[in-house]
Amino acid sequence: MDGVLPRIGRQGNPLTEEELSKEFEKPVQAPALVRITNALRTFEIVFAPELETMNTYVVSKKGIYSTSELIERAEEAFSESIRSHLGATTSAGLGSQAEP
Repeated sequence: MDGVLPRIGRQGNPLTEEELSKEFEKPVQAPALVRITNALRTFEIVFAPELETMNTYVVSKKGIYSTSELIERAEEAFSESIRSHLGATTSAGLGSQAEP
């Protein structure tokens, strides 16, 4: 964004809130729009694969209830007494390494 909206004033100092506000009021020229569009496309290309492997929301963990732990160790959501009644196939389907 520095190429579109300068952060440094003419004297080499950071822009004040007032100066930034004035910059935002100026119309954006076509070359700047092209730079913004290209930067957004590049960002999307790089960021899209990251979203596939990241939790894209924030929920505080409660017990084992976090996305990654439910995927990796879902069987731990159940007490040992309940797990002992589950068959090996069910336990394996929940992520357990139980032997049949």
